[in-house]
Amino acid sequence: MAFIDSHLHGLVLVHDCLVVPGLGGFVCNSQPARFDEAANELVPPRRAIQFNERLLHNDGVLAHAVAVAEGMPYPEALQAVEQE
Repeated sequence: MAFIDSHLHGLVLVHDCLVVPGLGGFVCNSQPARFDEAANELVPPRRAIQFNERLLHNDGVLAHAVAVAEGMPYPEALQAVEQE
């Protein structure tokens, strides 16, 4: 999983949904800034990340990122991701 993990962090920052084939998908939802009255503080906007094990269809985003970063053809990157 370390091979895939090295690519996930940057992709989650850019994409709203990222599927790891055979595992599931990470879904990011933007949340606006708000004022927390109980703590008397302003909470900045953020992205909440959730995991959905039902998202199994490979969207190719992870394999494409691996292909570009590792300098390998897409079919090889796809195979490396699926084997991981």
